[in-house]
Amino acid sequence: MSSTMMRVRPWPTIFERHGSSVVLFELAILVSLTIAWTAAQPLATTALALFSASVLTAARIAVDERAYRLRRPRMRRALKRTGTAVGRLIRRRLMFRDIPAAQPSQLFITIRELALGLGRPPDWSPAETTMIREGIEVALLAFEAEVGRQIPNVPTAAAKRIDEVADRLDQCAELLLRVTDAANDVVTARWSEDANERKTARDALGAAVEAALAPLRAAHSDCEWLIYAADA
Repeated sequence: MSSTMMRVRPWPTIFERHGSSVVLFELAILVSLTIAWTAAQPLATTALALFSASVLTAARIAVDERAYRLRRPRMRRALKRTGTAVGRLIRRRLMFRDIPAAQPSQLFITIRELALGLGRPPDWSPAETTMIREGIEVALLAFEAEVGRQIPNVPTAAAKRIDEVADRLDQCAELLLRVTDAANDVVTARWSEDANERKTARDALGAAVEAALAPLRAAHSDCEWLIYAADA
């Protein structure tokens, strides 16, 4: 088992499940002791109040724990389905070149390959950037439709990662609009006789690409966490 998988813990700890009950119990103790001190109550009365608070807290924890145990199989199934959906998302092929006269005429890349720098990289021309952005948007819509029903049933940590995946891919798609603008500037600068202008345009394009890929890499990291969580 990899070290990454060992660090993935999607299930809440017992304190996370019953933290509010423990806090209320501690508050009840504090209130009881304060009243006993200020009103000079007998020790037996204070002890009875503390015992009652202990019994009520234990009963609430027992009821909540039983409900959690009953929900856990449904949560596990939802987590498995989410892991499957995430795997499809990062491995979905995004077309970034479609030129009938070229060989090959069509080129594809995945979110995983973009995040890890694998496969044949795009040239980040205006057309390629637009196709990648549209492909990410379509893939994200399909992912959100697939996991939408699972979110209420997955553990809180997994639900947070799902939201982060969607938000970061949205951010990536938005930043790709700037990449398109930078790519258009590179095309325009090719007609310039000023070498510095051409270099500046290429550097700006590279910076825009890196800025757009940063949230995509973060989304891919969250996707890997969800995949490992499905098997945890």
